[in-house]
Amino acid sequence: MGELLTPAQFARVKGVSRQTVSSAMDSRLAAAIVTKAGRRLIDRSLGLELWDRNTRRNNNAKISEGGREADRRPADVPRSAAASMPTAEAAAVVAAVMALPDDRIPGRDISEERKLHYQAELAKVQALQAREEVASVEQMKREAFTLARAVRDGLLAIVPRVSADVAALSNTFEIEQLLERELMTALRMLADG
Repeated sequence: MGELLTPAQFARVKGVSRQTVSSAMDSRLAAAIVTKAGRRLIDRSLGLELWDRNTRRNNNAKISEGGREADRRPADVPRSAAASMPTAEAAAVVAAVMALPDDRIPGRDISEERKLHYQAELAKVQALQAREEVASVEQMKREAFTLARAVRDGLLAIVPRVSADVAALSNTFEIEQLLERELMTALRMLADG
């Protein structure tokens, strides 16, 4: 453990407000927090590394030059933190991410960009569904089942309708023409709705 700083001292080091550091302590700096004598302090070296890795890049970001060029891998999540996750799924995600090689784990800004991208894609699909330009998978399955049942019923109705005519015919060419006419009629009726 390195030098411990109060939130105000850390804010002066980074050139940001005390409130910014306080909000970061609950999220992106959580792994650097040390409680000593009832006070929450920040491990300077780990805090600076986490700040540089997990701060969203924008024009106002207070990121050191070394942080801009550093590996974008987030700091390891302690095993105790994974055990205290609210759901087993969250713990499984943490375990899967921590099992990845260092160069495969994206930083916070990249992860947030992906999250925003997929949220936008989901909103787009929901808007298209609301305008009825696209259908849900369940709706398409129901319609496909209904159509398949109509095709089956239409084709099975041919047999009782033409069986007496087929029995009366002796020429195979005439039987083929009769069956072809009946199938075309049934398929035309299905196509017309």
